[in-house]
Amino acid sequence: MGGTGFEVFGKLGWGHISSDLTVTDPGTAAANGMVFNRGTHSANGFYLGAGADYAALPNVLVNLQWARQKGNHDTGHGDLYTVGLTYIV
Repeated sequence: MGGTGFEVFGKLGWGHISSDLTVTDPGTAAANGMVFNRGTHSANGFYLGAGADYAALPNVLVNLQWARQKGNHDTGHGDLYTVGLTYIV
């Protein structure tokens, strides 16, 4: 990067997501009209992300990112929000 400033970036890829759903009180869930597809599920799908780096000092960057792994009706989608700090030696 060199110097100070602002940089944005994007991510595009293919990924895998898995979930494990357990219902501890199926009677209450059914009484409230909720139906769950219990068990372990997985899906492959697009992985998308975006973020930005801000170099406050030539060797110190603050990083903000968002990423989403697309799943399906059994797994749901996974969103990840991160804040990071990078020190370049």
